[in-house]
Amino acid sequence: MLLLKLLNLLCLVISCLCSENDNFKLAIPIYFDISKHLKFLIPRTQKLLNDDLSQREFDIEYQTKLIWGPGPSYTIKLDYGEEESYFISPYGKTITIYQTDFLIAANKVHEFIARVIEDCLLKIELDFFDSGVIVPHDNVGIDIGPNHIIDIHIISSRQYNWDKALFDEVFQPVINELYDLIELDVKVNHVNEIYKPVLHLDDFNSILNHEKLTFLIYLSDDEMIISGIDSSQIIIPKKGAIQLVHLNEDLDEMEQIEILEVLTGQLFKLLGMNFQEPKSPFIRIDFMIRKQIHINYLKLKSSEKTHIQKLMNEAKWGDALRLSWDFLRLT
Repeated sequence: MLLLKLLNLLCLVISCLCSENDNFKLAIPIYFDISKHLKFLIPRTQKLLNDDLSQREFDIEYQTKLIWGPGPSYTIKLDYGEEESYFISPYGKTITIYQTDFLIAANKVHEFIARVIEDCLLKIELDFFDSGVIVPHDNVGIDIGPNHIIDIHIISSRQYNWDKALFDEVFQPVINELYDLIELDVKVNHVNEIYKPVLHLDDFNSILNHEKLTFLIYLSDDEMIISGIDSSQIIIPKKGAIQLVHLNEDLDEMEQIEILEVLTGQLFKLLGMNFQEPKSPFIRIDFMIRKQIHINYLKLKSSEKTHIQKLMNEAKWGDALRLSWDFLRLT
């Protein structure tokens, strides 16, 4: 009887240990590129974040790790302004906090920094992993896989000056940044088609399919509309998107950049990034990578999770996601 009790106790301990090892843990490093005499702000901000995050109903073990000095990831910088504000670079992962004389005198700079981190930088991610927050269901985005095909059709009744070099300069960096999340095989096709003032959704059925994402860009000297749609830009859930572009003359550089910005926004929505903040696509992609790692992680065996967690502990999100795809291919 004693032996049986000991065996049961041992099984319970092993079960607890396995369960603990299976926990999904995220520690988000945030660097403070500030002068040495302001280092005191870091532990104060860290304490506020720890206290606030402990009040949330996380499904995972989630924490921030504030580090002094410049770093390869999210970086906080301090500056002065007439009003307390912040600026998140749309071209990277730098967050500039504008402190005021009032914040400094009231000893509340660290409170403002913590608020920016929670309410702006990490808000989407915190809400996603917090079971106490209802996140709207995404019925637009595709189910992310390790790779996907993107077809871009530029459709017109005459030839326009579509600048391939500009396309590569503006759009390709986005594809490169997305590589850690999903490998995208992008193909651009130029299609000559007779001008139609009115298009119908049924016209696109033969072009759009679930095997790939298809983007249709219509260029025209004359106005075009889609019957029943009061917009020149629409997304077809899980299939692709359409944009109608009215040009008064040949396509210039700014017009092509605007087309590519719309295309990028449509792509992000179809990849499940149906949110506008933060403005930096690089930060939004980071969140999508960590979200996808979590989705994959739940499907893995315990022995495989250890390797994934080790990479996450080192903040190697892209490597962790690729390894999780490799493990899933073997199952």
